[in-house]
Amino acid sequence: MSEIVKTFGALDGNYSKENLVQRAKQHAIEILENEQLDLLRVYVEFKRYETYLVTLIGEVKEASLDEAQKEGKRRFYHSGAELTVQNTRKYNYEEDPHWAEVNETMERLKILKKRREEVLKNLDGVSKEILNPDTGELEFVKAPSTITKPTLYVRL
Repeated sequence: MSEIVKTFGALDGNYSKENLVQRAKQHAIEILENEQLDLLRVYVEFKRYETYLVTLIGEVKEASLDEAQKEGKRRFYHSGAELTVQNTRKYNYEEDPHWAEVNETMERLKILKKRREEVLKNLDGVSKEILNPDTGELEFVKAPSTITKPTLYVRL
């Protein structure tokens, strides 16, 4: 795997996000064309790296913010990247009665939507008349169209 995944620091420098994406796409082509590689092993290993890197980033983010704040600037460049220290806001709208009422309505509608989706899923591709539990009336229900495609899941 060492020839596939770059060592720490190998991506240092003046690589823009676009350059990194292009580099990764080119590297993917090389991987796909290399018949000596076990592609499933490579994919599983990439998923491991993804989990590993997401965790690492989460663990060092707060300390990195502390380091960035020591620069004393809102925006600066480091290791070929632009870093910006900015304040974010989180609003608590729950104190507003009108907002709370709208939110409650939306939550109720989400539940109704979910129930309806379950009814539609259970039609198994057949449109038919069903009894509407809310109104007690018969209604014609059109089964939803579906698209099925294979997906590869990796559980580590």
